[in-house]
Amino acid sequence: AIQLEVPRAGTASQLLADQDRADVGAMFPSIGSRHGFSGAVAGGGGRHVVCLRALNLGQGANTVLGCAAVTVRNSSPVGYIDAVTTTATTTTVSGWVLDPDTTAPIAVHVYIDGSPTAVVANASRPDVGAVYGDGDLHGFNLTVPTSSGTHEVCIYAIDSQGGVNPLLGCRTVAYDNPTPVGSFDFANPGPNTITVGGWTLDPDTSAPIKVHVYVDNTPTVLLADGARSDIAAIYHNGDRHGFSGTIPATAGTHTVCLYGINTPTGTNTLLGCKTTTVDNPTPVGSFDFANPGPNTITVGGWALDPDTSAPIKVHVYVDNTPTVLLADGARSDIAAIYHNGDRHGFSGTIPATAGTHTVCLYGINTPTGTNTLLGCKTTTVDNPS
Repeated sequence: AIQLEVPRAGTASQLLADQDRADVGAMFPSIGSRHGFSGAVAGGGGRHVVCLRALNLGQGANTVLGCAAVTVRNSSPVGYIDAVTTTATTTTVSGWVLDPDTTAPIAVHVYIDGSPTAVVANASRPDVGAVYGDGDLHGFNLTVPTSSGTHEVCIYAIDSQGGVNPLLGCRTVAYDNPTPVGSFDFANPGPNTITVGGWTLDPDTSAPIKVHVYVDNTPTVLLADGARSDIAAIYHNGDRHGFSGTIPATAGTHTVCLYGINTPTGTNTLLGCKTTTVDNPTPVGSFDFANPGPNTITVGGWALDPDTSAPIKVHVYVDNTPTVLLADGARSDIAAIYHNGDRHGFSGTIPATAGTHTVCLYGINTPTGTNTLLGCKTTTVDNPS
């Protein structure tokens, strides 16, 4: 067997003459019959001059067996765009493509608004295989991230031999990203708080979406994931779209605005604005007694803040010198009147010098606000001899 060289357009391919040729063996019995050759070499579409040269083994010159002009037919790819769809975040194309010159999958180039993405058409398409008899691995499906809006999508089949890449077609697709809908049902003031509620949903999804609450431009984020069967009955998009939340607020008048947040992106919807006035009631209580003792004054009474059932602080001033007590003693009589728990009593013994003193007590507002003067008493402390 010898090697053969096929020069073409400045390049060369080699074949091995090792196939059985009984007729050649009969003519040259001394060298055997394995001297036949057959093979394919790469060649683009068009006219080519192909020469065949036998390469000499050992010393001697190579022999040109001959040349021939051949025209290579390069069939263009064929295919079809099945669908082009778009959402708020992606564009998806699908279809099939094949090159009659090969059974192998070929590439597809997808241009969205001029930006290219490549994919190999190697998905199973038995329907295409049944028609073309060229295998069934010629389908493609590609999803590309895009924004909402209008997009031009053009798709090209890529020739396996480097020839002309045919345009399968162009499509214009648009996605109108619907904005959230909803209702701002209420904004109820409480002690140092505002409680808001309502519902909101994004037609793009059945999942709960966020609600941004602005109290005088200060934001708080809620999630509209509460059950609202009434909303589900109208919109048929699930029932987890209700929201409510309590937001800290100072005493006074506030503007509360709520927004339904578009998902994943887009224009957010103003659900509405409401004005509400928050009260911060001051503590109430009683300075029951200030009893002098040897170098001491014992004070007692009760104090509570209507904003909370928790005990509050009491500040005791003996001639302007402060001491802090906690009104956490049991007072069932106070609980029966105010219905705000019974841990509101206080008593404490404070060091004092001999003589007459003015004792004033304050109930301390929680968390902030105006403190309440519970009263002042004058008492005389003896100095035991």
